[in-house]
Amino acid sequence: MPNDTAYFDSQASAAATLKVDIRDIREAKKAGCPAFRSGRVYEKPLLKWIARNKSKRTKRKDDPKHVLCEAMISLAKRFDGGLITTDQYFDRCERIIALRGFFS
Repeated sequence: MPNDTAYFDSQASAAATLKVDIRDIREAKKAGCPAFRSGRVYEKPLLKWIARNKSKRTKRKDDPKHVLCEAMISLAKRFDGGLITTDQYFDRCERIIALRGFFS
């Protein structure tokens, strides 16, 4: 008789069995999904949460353009913090924008 438990002992086990990216499971936990109790991951609440929030989630991290956006944000923070000059900031922004063509 198969073992049909309603929970998994780890996030990795839940991800593997449900064929869900573990990053999505971690995101669910971080966002307050009720599937996480006593170190276990409960299947039904997790699947309901993922279905309900699927449209809200983005796959930005899988998009190469996301990397360019993160680079621009990091660069702006360095400029605001006085770690790079205006010329350095402008030159680096130009290079990042030029890279955008590789991802179109």
